[in-house]
Amino acid sequence: MTSLVVQDLFGGEILKTQVPGGTHFYNCIGSARLDLTISQFDQSVTFDDALSSRAEALADTSLEQYFLLRRRLGSIVNAGSFHEAERT
Repeated sequence: MTSLVVQDLFGGEILKTQVPGGTHFYNCIGSARLDLTISQFDQSVTFDDALSSRAEALADTSLEQYFLLRRRLGSIVNAGSFHEAERT
């Protein structure tokens, strides 16, 4: 769901790679790979950079979780800083 929200806020493409346990989604914005959830893996990830879609990434989560993260991250981005968003 993180890759969906990142695309909502910053554009770019949703990419995917295979990891032990399934498919991992991340983003490409311009020419930069952006993976905000890479720290969940104990071992290094080999990125396939396979083009994915919003529908495929959404199938891996729930709409409720997606909208919750979108609202929370959106308020941080719109506030301009993490400290200001924590006060709201």
